[in-house]
Amino acid sequence: MIALILALQVDYFPLEPGSTWTYLTLGGREYSKRVLGREGAQTVVLHGTSEKHWLSVAADGVRAHRSKGVLFDVPLLLFKFPLKAGDAWSGEAKAEGQPLAYSFSTAAEEDVDVPAGTFRAFRVDWTMGSTSGQTWLARGVGSVKERFGGAGLDLLRVSLPNETWLPLKKGAKWTYSTDYDEKTDLVHEVIGAEKVGDVECFIVEHRSENAEEKRIRKLRSEWLSAGEGGVKILKVRRGQSDMNVEKPFFKLRLPFRKDDEWAGEALAGENPSKYTMIVEGQEEVQVPAGKYMCWKLKVKVESGTRHKSESTEWYAKDVGLVKADTTISASGEDFQWVSELKKFDPGQ
Repeated sequence: MIALILALQVDYFPLEPGSTWTYLTLGGREYSKRVLGREGAQTVVLHGTSEKHWLSVAADGVRAHRSKGVLFDVPLLLFKFPLKAGDAWSGEAKAEGQPLAYSFSTAAEEDVDVPAGTFRAFRVDWTMGSTSGQTWLARGVGSVKERFGGAGLDLLRVSLPNETWLPLKKGAKWTYSTDYDEKTDLVHEVIGAEKVGDVECFIVEHRSENAEEKRIRKLRSEWLSAGEGGVKILKVRRGQSDMNVEKPFFKLRLPFRKDDEWAGEALAGENPSKYTMIVEGQEEVQVPAGKYMCWKLKVKVESGTRHKSESTEWYAKDVGLVKADTTISASGEDFQWVSELKKFDPGQ
């Protein structure tokens, strides 16, 4: 009866109404779970087209109050917080006077591969009555994989309301170290706002800074606008040359979906830049600024036949770009470096 109940923890699962998780069943069908809203202290989660569960979250865990119309005499502890390998709990619940034996245990974290990507997740093993199963919980995402009674769900995509994968505020600043020159940082900074046509944009300047030599070099600037569907590029400045964008295109198209692909072009007198972006999935990334669950993108920029760049970029929710592995080909030579986030100042 409780085989598909969704684990909710602020750290390990978003609670905002409208959050939606789409899974693939073992038979290849899509199956969704959605947070409908709150009723007092309880959160209502819809599974599939008609199955509802009433859950509550507290400092010590997630409890089920009702499941598919059945009211528990005493709320049932589904997941014990904080998640810790080796924890175990068991007992007997009563639903409408009928006893239901249960037992749960939290295993160690492990890597989980699902269609949405690779996640570091806690596995929780459980038995409810005559049914046994496993649920894998990933930080910031929730349930990414479930197995129960010969059935299963693998996360395909997740959509969370008000997600911010590139927080744009005046003064926001990202500082990156690189393995190309340990004395030089790469800096991305929102330096102001300006309209492009009728659209208000934030100007994000990319530059290199060498504090020891007191040397700053401006690399490029992008005029970005966040709105429905993601973050769009409306103008690019490369060096001292402005590159107009006749058709604004996505820098990040949201919500992210594995294998999603899009393209765009920034015009110039010579060598216009043609962009191609592909979403490869999710994985956890460790950088100097911390550990993040990220969406991984492949980004290619081609400028004529003489210059192109290819990079793998990792974006974290509420932070933005946290890592990039970049190769630039120019004049017959290749230059490669990895940049990792050292510090993020969200601005005001």
